[in-house]
Amino acid sequence: MKVTLINPSTFSENLRWDSSATYPPLGLCYVAAVLEKNGHSVNIIDAEKNQQSESEFLKNLRRQKPDIIGITSHTPKYNQTMRTIDLVKKQYPDIEIILGGPHASVMPRQILEKTPKVNYIVVGEGEFSTLDLINSIQEGKNLSEINGIFYKEGNKIIGTGPRKFIENLDVLPLPARHLLNNIKSYKSALRYKRLPVTSVITSRGCPYNCLFCTRVFGKFYREHSAEYVVNEVEHLINKYKIKEIHFVDDLFIFNKKRIEKICQLIKERKIDITWSCNARIDIIYNNMDIIKKIKNSGCWYISFGIESGNEDVLKYIRKGITLHQVRAVVNKLHKYGIFTKGYFMIGHPIDTKKSVEDTIRFAKSIPLDGVQFSLTVPYPGSELFEVAKKQKKSFFDSDNYNNMSSHSNTPVYVPDGLSMEYLKKIQKRAYKDFYFRHEYILRQMLKIKNIITLKKYVRSGLNYLKR
Repeated sequence: MKVTLINPSTFSENLRWDSSATYPPLGLCYVAAVLEKNGHSVNIIDAEKNQQSESEFLKNLRRQKPDIIGITSHTPKYNQTMRTIDLVKKQYPDIEIILGGPHASVMPRQILEKTPKVNYIVVGEGEFSTLDLINSIQEGKNLSEINGIFYKEGNKIIGTGPRKFIENLDVLPLPARHLLNNIKSYKSALRYKRLPVTSVITSRGCPYNCLFCTRVFGKFYREHSAEYVVNEVEHLINKYKIKEIHFVDDLFIFNKKRIEKICQLIKERKIDITWSCNARIDIIYNNMDIIKKIKNSGCWYISFGIESGNEDVLKYIRKGITLHQVRAVVNKLHKYGIFTKGYFMIGHPIDTKKSVEDTIRFAKSIPLDGVQFSLTVPYPGSELFEVAKKQKKSFFDSDNYNNMSSHSNTPVYVPDGLSMEYLKKIQKRAYKDFYFRHEYILRQMLKIKNIITLKKYVRSGLNYLKR
């Protein structure tokens, strides 16, 4: 079958704080790779990257002439995803639509009940569920035997039960990046030392139990082997001339032996690459000796979910770290010259004005190179979503998907004891207090060694000022 996979555009003002930041839709690329490997003709429309207008999107869609369409869905873009579905049906009234992605995975029944234009929903890992679904549609087979999907049969919504997670991720082919329009033109906001840069994901699942997280890939942690990861890096260098990798895993540094092997292979093969990743404070804290190895293999930037500068709040949200650990890790990385970014949330269910001030004060007390102060968002599918719905004295606009973004400055959730106006003001003040310190500005100016760094600092600074 001829399959078109779509990453929707916002069709309006960009929801990201930096409109120049775009990332390849790796989820669609993995699905596309599996479909292609099994004989289907696939193309990808990444409407988000170029912020296509509706007319541009439809023009692109007409060129594809697909037999079936798959669309990915993310909570902040839910309304735009629904608009994309309307446009698809306007062009192809009888075409069948498969919806996947994080939002569809946690709300499949609600979407099928409210959106008759969606025919099927794939939940969780989409590669083999989508393949089985498309094969069955093509061959007219019974869909009830395919785990991991929801569909309608008359007025009845049928869920086929969860699909077993892929245990050995190395069975997956490399993402079909060749279906994207020039992967070198995707750009990270600030997370690059050299260009061109692209993103890679090497693991799935998270065994931790944070209150605010939605686990689309479950708690079962799985990973590509070190050999697979380094082979993919070499492929990106050889085919696309990539010079930098952003590992977007939630837990890239988790299995110490794998990370050490990745570092070893990069050195043995004399691979010229710089890279960044996300990590957990406690894992680095318990494996401080890994810092020198990752630094020597090209790592220059690590971001952490710190979430709060108050110990009681950290315990409540079950983050599993202490402020002592955060301080020790950030100081150690700073000594090694590794750029660190901390993600904080303002407006936790038990946050008070004092605990918020604790967070701002703590962020300033450690040598972080960057911060993000997000207003707390109870995402659908998270335990926090249910907590927020049950709190009678708090405010929770649970259907305001447009502002369910870590970059939003419009609260969708206000805990008891705080106000919407306070959260808006304190978020702005937190950024000003952190970034407009003389010692911070001087420290960052000393990091500027070339024109690429200067340009990204100027652009990012202007975006922060604009917001």
